[in-house]
Amino acid sequence: MPTFQTYNVTPILPETLEPLRELSFNLWWTWEPAARRLFRELDPELWDQTNHNPVRMLQLSRQSRLEELAQDKNFLRELKQVFQAFEKYLGRQDTYGKTGPAAAIKNPIAYFSTPTAIRSLTFPPSSVFMNQFRIIPAASAFWPAIIANRRAILI
Repeated sequence: MPTFQTYNVTPILPETLEPLRELSFNLWWTWEPAARRLFRELDPELWDQTNHNPVRMLQLSRQSRLEELAQDKNFLRELKQVFQAFEKYLGRQDTYGKTGPAAAIKNPIAYFSTPTAIRSLTFPPSSVFMNQFRIIPAASAFWPAIIANRRAILI
């Protein structure tokens, strides 16, 4: 019987677009309209097909489109502005997470909001989420548990 292997071919992100990768892995883009607009500009149709998942979108983008945007001065200017706002946001020292009780936690595993938990029950999790964690039924039929580094977290 023949053995089949699956290979994922992903485009190479041009160096000038590398900030998109960092933005895609941080939920900041979800509440920042300018960041969402950047991802939508990559390919509006693909943005909708990936259910607004920027990580998956970067994986499925056409190499030619990425190279075209890497030369687009307007897109690069907007990317620079958005990325500077993102870095400013990350550098803030006056946030509740850095000054409140949560500041005592040295190595947090993950943060999940209620909408994330509910969405994971109604839609298949993204491939990025599935690669990082495994959802299993928890004691409660409503809330899933996340397995990460051999620790279960009820969310």
